[in-house]
Amino acid sequence: MEKELKLDDMRQEQVDKLLKNLPPEVEQAVELPSRGKFYNLTEPVVVRPMTFDDEKAIISSGKGQVDALALLLSRCVKNVNAAELLTMDRMFLFIKIRELSYGPDYHVSITCPNCGILSDVALDIREFPINEMPDDFEDPREITLPVIGKKIKLKFPRAKDEIYFKDTDILSQNLWRFVESIEDITDKPVISKVISMLQSGNALEDIHTIIREINRPDFGIETKFQFGCGECSQSTLMEVPIGEDFFIRK
Repeated sequence: MEKELKLDDMRQEQVDKLLKNLPPEVEQAVELPSRGKFYNLTEPVVVRPMTFDDEKAIISSGKGQVDALALLLSRCVKNVNAAELLTMDRMFLFIKIRELSYGPDYHVSITCPNCGILSDVALDIREFPINEMPDDFEDPREITLPVIGKKIKLKFPRAKDEIYFKDTDILSQNLWRFVESIEDITDKPVISKVISMLQSGNALEDIHTIIREINRPDFGIETKFQFGCGECSQSTLMEVPIGEDFFIRK
């Protein structure tokens, strides 16, 4: 690899003059939707804009087995363990990295679910509402299952647990991982058996309650928006597509 040439004072002055309009790379301390309640933070969580090296790393990771989005967090976020992030905070940080790197405007192509016409949509990601977690919220927290009437303690999934949410079958086999106790029972084989028995018959409401409570869609950044099709005038609530392309300027 070719080494960067050292500059004398005159040449450095020329470089500085040419780059005087270059925006500074500004790190920003952020307040997470969870308020950082469960991370034992000693310093504020800090986010920085992406660099060209970050973009290259994302593109390269897509060719292998590396989780590109997890890699991005590890590079652009400081003072918190990315693997331990709650999903609500993880999504918030993705949006913040994108905003700091490319600005608030996000242009995306959306296929209308009604007529199938592809439309270009401009979104201002600063306008996505953020629902913060209440001060008195706990993790794990206790709820009562509506069908069997038993008290159950649930914990939030972390970023490292995303492998259990790939599809419904995998999730159904691993729900027990997010259950700390049922009444006073903490034995995982017992908990696993109870959860599996709830997945048939008349107890499905309990399973849906568990899934809803571990995900808590009422907290975090809202990434749904109202899409109005210019072709058929149909209005549809849609999810902002967020993947590797969300972080690569085209």
